Formats: sequence, structure tokens, C-alpha cells
Amino acid sequence: MTKSSIVPDDYRCDHLFLLIGTNPLPNLVAAELLLKERGQVYLVHSSEDAGTAGIARRLSDLLGKPSHNIRTARMIEVKEADAADIKDKVAAAARRLTGTLIPRLTSCIRAWTACSSTSMTGPCWCCGVLSAPA
Repeated sequence: MTKSSIVPDDYRCDHLFLLIGTNPLPNLVAAELLLKERGQVYLVHSSEDAGTAGIARRLSDLLGKPSHNIRTARMIEVKEADAADIKDKVAAAARRLTGTLIPRLTSCIRAWTACSSTSMTGPCWCCGVLSAPA
């Protein structure tokens, strides 16, 4: 079974932002299934001290092999557990793609920031990201 038969092309993208944690497998699977051929992956990771920079580099090396058929991964370093820094850096990278943020991403970033900065609990209305109590 090929990637294209598992995930319809309408659900695959040219640009995919992945938040890197200590387990790279979910990100590898997401990149394999959700990126279009020659798509661009962005690996959002914390600093070397926090431990995910090395994981992101190794994932980038693996995804860069010809068998994966994607462009070179771009690295985006963020401050660990800092929602505002993550939002700002992902938004800046997304803005460089088109000159503006797409409306859904803008709404989601605003909603996620609001959820993350208040005592609201439950998933974000847009993306489903769970917020923790303040």
C-alpha cells in the first residue's frame, strides 16, 4: 500500500510543521503520510539543553534521505514550554510562505494562546489542542 492510497491527496500538504518531542516516531509517520512529494517539513524543537534539538537533527537526517522524497527539513528553535515563543516563531515561518497567515491558522493561534493563558480547560475550539489550567 502506498502513501497516496492511505491518505487522500486532499489531506496531504506542501508544508508541515512538526513539534518535536522525545519520541520522533509520531513525527516520522506524520511526515511520511501527510507531506506531498517534495514537500517541506519544519521541525519545531527546543534548545540543545532541553534535548529535542538533537532528536530534530537526527529526524532531519533521516527525512533527508532520497527514499523519503522531501525537501531538506527546516529547523525552528523555540523556548521550551513557552506558548508565545512557539506561536510567534511558527507564525513567522508560515507568514514567509505566503506573506500572510491563512485565516484558520490565525484563528487557531489566537484561540490556543487564549486557552493557554487563561484558566480555561479543554480542547481549543479550532485545533483540538488541550490547554492546562493556569
